[in-house]
Amino acid sequence: GSTTAAATPGSTTAAAPALAAGAFQRPSGALLPTEVAVALPRSPSLPLEEGFRPGRTPSYNDLPAPGTFPAPSLGDAPSSDLLRSSEHGLLPVIAADGRMPWRTYARPFTGDATRPRVAIIVTGLGMREAATQAAITRLPPDVTLAFDPYAPTLPAWMGKARQSGHETLLELPVEPTRYPSIDPGPLALLSGLSEIENRSRLETVLGRSGGYVGVLATAAGRFTDTPASLRGLLDALKSRGLLYVHRGSPTAVNVNGDAAPPVNIVTAQIDDTPNQRAIDARFEYLGQVARAQGYAIGVIGASPVALYRLNRWLGALEGEGLVLAPASAVMVTGERRATQ
Repeated sequence: GSTTAAATPGSTTAAAPALAAGAFQRPSGALLPTEVAVALPRSPSLPLEEGFRPGRTPSYNDLPAPGTFPAPSLGDAPSSDLLRSSEHGLLPVIAADGRMPWRTYARPFTGDATRPRVAIIVTGLGMREAATQAAITRLPPDVTLAFDPYAPTLPAWMGKARQSGHETLLELPVEPTRYPSIDPGPLALLSGLSEIENRSRLETVLGRSGGYVGVLATAAGRFTDTPASLRGLLDALKSRGLLYVHRGSPTAVNVNGDAAPPVNIVTAQIDDTPNQRAIDARFEYLGQVARAQGYAIGVIGASPVALYRLNRWLGALEGEGLVLAPASAVMVTGERRATQ
């Protein structure tokens, strides 16, 4: 995960404000994710409980059956007045009347606005049929789905996700910490490239599909942790009315500046250690952060064990005093008119 623990547990809390609709705004004086006084579990030693399956890895068939979470379609997308032709294909733009793609394509938040909000983003979709189908049809619609831009049938998968009520993100390949040992592919934004080349790569990614609320950085690293590298990306996303979900140092993103687009900052990678006990420990941590600062954002892959533990955790969320929200409704910063 990209979250760093700080201070003394329990020293500061910030309750989530009650909002009538729209994006969660960070209250004045509220804490950024790295400032929250919650210790990240490193070596979980949780007791066995019902739902663990020693000796057998869960499968997608252990998830709720398709149709368990019926939801109205979010409608056809993208909208022609939110697109503009370019050398990289049709790209999202702000409409002439000021409508922005991130708000137009967002899933409406209908949960209890007085409770701390938790957003879950399932990542890496579009490359494996079974995983993608399970995420679309077997998870609650308030779970946000993020799709790999290298997926060969990307528009079709993203359209199916919206038909099932899920808002979508497009994953943005960026330079990881261990680059070049880890290769993010030919479309990755890199700290060593010019702003013009990175802008070209960004537009190529954005042109792969449509109807998404924004982009999710695929990794923390030199690109995401360097304000100078991020400046061009943030400018481009703001000009197109898109949400940015950040991995890495929160200080690299000017979350209070007018120049920034609407921003989310990932609290934790839930399945960094892909076993059931470690995943549950990360979910517990995510809930603690949400209660401390009013919101939290977790990202998780679409493996059977990850989705199985996610489903069980979501089933207990109400009893924990938390509410599941789409990523567009759990925001560190954004235009204030989004909440009006």
